[in-house]
This record gives sequence, structure tokens and C-alpha cells, in this order.
Amino acid sequence: SRETVGRILKMLEDQNLISAHGKTIVVYGTR
Repeated sequence: SRETVGRILKMLEDQNLISAHGKTIVVYGTR
């Protein structure tokens, strides 16, 4: 669900794996 995705993104952001700028989400470590 939408809440689950938000929770996962927050968790990743806390781990410095992603940087969320508005609605543009940059995911690091995927390449």
C-alpha cells in the first residue's frame, strides 16, 4: 500500500540509501 511504500522510503532515507526531493526519488546503490 501507499503507507508501506512511504515507510520503506523513510527507512531507506534514514540509512542514507536514498535522497527524496519532493516527488523525485533518487535511489543509491541500485547499479
